[in-house]
Amino acid sequence: MGRNNFFQFKQFKIVHELSGMKVGTDGVLLGAWASHPNPKNILDIGAGSGLMTLMMAQRYDTKITGVEIDQIASKEANKNLLSTSWSDRVEILNYPIQQYRSEKYFDLIVSNPPFFNNGPKSPSSSRKNARHTDTLSFTDLLSFVSSNLNNEGVFCLILPFEQLQAITEEAKKQGLYIQKICYVRPKKDGDIKRILVSFGFDNTREIIETYMYIEKTRHVYSEEYKKLTKDFYLNM
Repeated sequence: MGRNNFFQFKQFKIVHELSGMKVGTDGVLLGAWASHPNPKNILDIGAGSGLMTLMMAQRYDTKITGVEIDQIASKEANKNLLSTSWSDRVEILNYPIQQYRSEKYFDLIVSNPPFFNNGPKSPSSSRKNARHTDTLSFTDLLSFVSSNLNNEGVFCLILPFEQLQAITEEAKKQGLYIQKICYVRPKKDGDIKRILVSFGFDNTREIIETYMYIEKTRHVYSEEYKKLTKDFYLNM
């Protein structure tokens, strides 16, 4: 993604100088992949610098809320929001999701959650909160989703492939079941590194499984990836 302090998309710019989570492929993948046929209210859990919140605003002409635990990141996200034409229907709030109380249920909830359970932690609290599960466990995340998702709602997230079993088991405890899953490889012949997963309350549906790889060779992207992200990346 480069080392600039901002990233220019087709319809908005993300300044991510201070946010712990920079613009990256994971967020773009999820922001482009997550979907609902007609959402009235959308929530982005862990909004960071506002990437997925603004991707949702570009895709859906509806009410969107981003919730971000880190005060610095939420301020940066709000600055990014104010530079768009969507600020009248989008809000970004500074809360731990465990303390956030909504007066409405959501049709679509998206999250690029922290997923590291161990290993070295960044000395930056913003970076640590964005990447490690200390402040947002799968249990807390899925409990919130289960309590705040509409009956026909959809919850979408991106995780490392090795977290599939853990998130599936925890989701079932909260009455949530996989509806769709996309297995993502960085390279055509590489190992699966990421999963895009869509959850809902219906446990009778047959799971829709798809596969995608990102690059054919360095900076030469697959047709599936280009099709998915073409509305956002400048050069797609």
